Amino acid sequence: MTKMEKPRILVVDDELLIREALVRTLRSFGRVAHAATGEQALQLIAEDSFDLCFLDLRLPGISGLEVMQRISELSPGTRVVVMTAYSSENLMPSINQYACHFITKPFELEDIWKITSSVLGSEDHRGDDKREPRSSRRKVSQVVTCRLQVRALGDSGAISLEVRLVDLGPGGLSLITDYPMEPGDALSFSEASELKPSTVRWRRPSETPHEFIVGVAFK
Repeated sequence: MTKMEKPRILVVDDELLIREALVRTLRSFGRVAHAATGEQALQLIAEDSFDLCFLDLRLPGISGLEVMQRISELSPGTRVVVMTAYSSENLMPSINQYACHFITKPFELEDIWKITSSVLGSEDHRGDDKREPRSSRRKVSQVVTCRLQVRALGDSGAISLEVRLVDLGPGGLSLITDYPMEPGDALSFSEASELKPSTVRWRRPSETPHEFIVGVAFK
C-alpha cells in the first residue's frame, strides 16, 4: 500500500449484523470487502490484496483457523485480527503465530477503532455530512431505545440500540450514538418515547472519540 492508496480491509463473519457494523465502522479507514464464509474469504484473498482482515474463528465450512493459516500463505502481508466468542488455550499458539490481535466477542466498536488505528497507523475520518441541526430545535438530553433496520449487505435485519437525544423539533431530531448510522437508515423508537419512525439524513463526528451526532427526519 502506498501513501496515496486507501487501505484494503476484509471482514469475515457469518453473522450479518456483525458484518454490517464492522463494514460501516471500517469504511472510515479505507475500502472494505466482506465475506460470510471461509471459502468466500479465500476467494477474495486470491483475487485482491488486503492490508487487514477481521476474521471470526467459528465459520460454516472452512474454519477461521484454517482461513488464517491460508491467508499467511496466500497473502503474508495481510495482518489478521481474530474475533471469537469461544477462546481456548489450544488455539492460542496458532493465534499468536498467525494473528496480530485477538478480540473476544462481544466487543465494543471503540475496540475496533483502536485496533484498526494501531495496525494501519492511521486516523479515522468519521464525518459524512457536517450540516448542523436546525436552530429551531429545542435541546434535550434523553436516552431512548431505537431499532435500526439493516439492509446494506444484501440481507435484512434489525439492531436494537440505546441512543441519546440532543435536540428535538417538529420535523426531526438529533441523537448521539457509537454506532455508525448512514443516511437512508430507517429507525423506529420505543413506544415509551412517543417518537415517530424516522430516516437518517446526515452524520458527523461528535467531540467524544468514536461517537457520532446523527440527524434524523420523521417520516
